[in-house]
Amino acid sequence: MLTTDDIGRGVRGVIGMARNAEDWPERFDLSAHGVFGSFWAMLLSLPLIILANECLRRMSIAEASADPLLTLPVALFVGAEVVVAYCAWGFNLWLLTFLGQRLDVGWRISPLIMGQNWSTFMAYLVLGFGMGFGQMLGMSGVSNAVVLCAIVFSLWLDWGVIRRPLGVDVLTAVGLLFVMMAAAMLIDGIVRVPLMMVVGG
Repeated sequence: MLTTDDIGRGVRGVIGMARNAEDWPERFDLSAHGVFGSFWAMLLSLPLIILANECLRRMSIAEASADPLLTLPVALFVGAEVVVAYCAWGFNLWLLTFLGQRLDVGWRISPLIMGQNWSTFMAYLVLGFGMGFGQMLGMSGVSNAVVLCAIVFSLWLDWGVIRRPLGVDVLTAVGLLFVMMAAAMLIDGIVRVPLMMVVGG
């Protein structure tokens, strides 16, 4: 069962990676419990993903966005964004573990998996609570600033997750970040196709 200590170790490990701290491997629980326990981050992120996307939907409506998907029922719209989030998460995990195996990183495959899971959770934590706070204040400017901060924070964390366990150079790390962002946009586009058919039908 996941404990607050497990979450704390995962968060400290990711921060250590991002900061390139010498003790980042020791911050993680490298046992099987630590690796498999990191997948609880997916479940913990669910309400944060829902909150963030509902806030984004309300912001878009308030700004009179022309996106036809805003006419969909809330559950369908937010549900689709949840599917996009988890598909992108799964792709990133597959990509990084595939590269880890090809590069023969050995024991570092464990913190690679844990780092990706907990870094994604941390990014959604900032995005979800930050946007929720902006909505409570009724200030779209705050929400927009939170989105920007969450993107920068996520990139900073992902940079550490990629660079430390994989040991790749700067250009390769930049390329991987680009692939991960492009994959998320592609997945979003694929999910939107049937939804557009629903709206148009």
